[in-house]
Amino acid sequence: MTPLKLKPSVIRFNSTLTNAAKKLVGRTKPGKRSKPWLTATVKAKIKLRNRLRRKINEKRKEWREACKDVNEAINRAKEESWREVLMQHYANISRLRFKKRERRVNRDLKKLLRKR
Repeated sequence: MTPLKLKPSVIRFNSTLTNAAKKLVGRTKPGKRSKPWLTATVKAKIKLRNRLRRKINEKRKEWREACKDVNEAINRAKEESWREVLMQHYANISRLRFKKRERRVNRDLKKLLRKR
């Protein structure tokens, strides 16, 4: 393809992709500091770690263990949160595909009924 012929197809592709994204995702604006992965268990572990840090001279080993626990809990929570987002996304796609099939079947039924 020459650059002149490429431009309209790129514009069409971009607009199609943008329209699909708007229909599927919509417009959302999470807060700057929003952390959906910050669950109650993660908060509790952070609180314990911070309490131990205040007495770091006496409880250094416990504090180090708590730091490791917090990091592991955060990583697990982030992974679970991400999986949840993906599952919602795929559920929306499945719902849209089902509606599309349903419309197609309804249209075909109407055609069949008209012929009779």
